[in-house]
Amino acid sequence: MRIVHDPRNQTLYDECDGLGLVVCVEIPPIREGNGSAGIHESSLQQMKELISQCYNHPSICFWDLTMGLRRVQIRQKRRQTYVT
Repeated sequence: MRIVHDPRNQTLYDECDGLGLVVCVEIPPIREGNGSAGIHESSLQQMKELISQCYNHPSICFWDLTMGLRRVQIRQKRRQTYVT
């Protein structure tokens, strides 16, 4: 099961644990900020917070931060296309 974009209630994770589901959780979408360094720092901080909140759930097997980063990269590429 893929749980995307925002942290869910702990009850959802408890139910997934009880049902034996394999879960992938994802950090929220990343908004463009102070350049790529700021985006990456924000992503890492959000991931650390998500892991600290959910590390004790055996159903969570995957932690994903790439979706938010991919969206930022796509937006940046579109802007470059319009500028050139």
